[in-house]
Amino acid sequence: MTIRARDWLAFVLLAASGPLAAADASPSHIALPGGDELWMTIPAAWNEKFDAPDKQSPASVWLTPREGASFNVLITPLSGTAVGAAMADDQKLRQLVTSASRNALARSVEMSIPVHELTGPKVYGFYFFATDRAPAAGEWKYLTTGMINIDHVPFLFTILTNDGQEAVAKTALELIRAASFHQAL
Repeated sequence: MTIRARDWLAFVLLAASGPLAAADASPSHIALPGGDELWMTIPAAWNEKFDAPDKQSPASVWLTPREGASFNVLITPLSGTAVGAAMADDQKLRQLVTSASRNALARSVEMSIPVHELTGPKVYGFYFFATDRAPAAGEWKYLTTGMINIDHVPFLFTILTNDGQEAVAKTALELIRAASFHQAL
């Protein structure tokens, strides 16, 4: 199994049909389609853009390192999609993520993949963690992915890392947990 950003975005959507100090991060207001904004505190050592990682993937908030070992954090708006509509129901939201975790099990080293709740002041959803059984050269070994509602707006997130990047994954989960959504007036 190889983990690519595009593959995991498609995989999750198909299944549904050391921490940084505050001084190392700054608030970002990321423009989304329609004039809406996603507010997050992004580490200064990370790049941010709203773009598609490749031609087959939907546009996402895409976070990458400015330098050093590669990782990807993708936060994809799902408003206006069938999956996004289903996520308004908390039970359906959990079922969608559970289904994706079961599908990931076949390609992971884990014997079981538990689904975890992710909550914050304006965030509610679920996620799971999986380890690629046989990552190809240049691919990621670890996947943390889930579906959340930020201020009742649906998003998919994917965190792709390798050995030694546990702090990246933890920081990414925390910035997602603390995110807020602001609609254009």
